[in-house]
Amino acid sequence: EEMFAKEKVFLSNKEYLSKKLAPFLVGSTKMDGGFNYLVKLKPCRHLGEMDFCKDLLQKTGIAIFTESGFTLTKAKEDDYWVRISLAAPSDIFQKTIDRLYLYLWEFH
Repeated sequence: EEMFAKEKVFLSNKEYLSKKLAPFLVGSTKMDGGFNYLVKLKPCRHLGEMDFCKDLLQKTGIAIFTESGFTLTKAKEDDYWVRISLAAPSDIFQKTIDRLYLYLWEFH
């Protein structure tokens, strides 16, 4: 029962992210299990992954990891995936995605 409740939260968070950030999404991974979700964002094409992570943290307080942080190979500077954890209470997750949306809108 507890696992089912968590899965519903993950799916709800993924749906919110997908709808809210739709104007900025270039791609996303399937959610085959677990709570991590990878997205590729349009505005990131203009900023290297480390610069993007640092700027986002400084301006919004949101800390993220790029997928290359979990692999042995470095991503191309203009072609990287952002790892987002869906494991958060929906109200907190939605507020965070709203802040991310506003940040990404600046690049639009």
